[in-house]
Amino acid sequence: MHIRCKDGKIYLDQSVYLQKVMEHFNLQNAKPAPTPLPEGYQPSPVTENASATLCSKYQQVIGSLLYIMLGM
Repeated sequence: MHIRCKDGKIYLDQSVYLQKVMEHFNLQNAKPAPTPLPEGYQPSPVTENASATLCSKYQQVIGSLLYIMLGM
């Protein structure tokens, strides 16, 4: 966590950690989105189960992002 003081205020920044997470999961070229899903999105039914490897990777990414969100 990067901590800096400016004009009597304390600023916390985790951009370095976020960059490391993005590199670790090979997400450097991920496109940002203003909302999780576009308006009117209709998902198609899932016909097969995700592999254990994919589930594990998803859990790791979400866990890393939650860690950043909580500011630990």
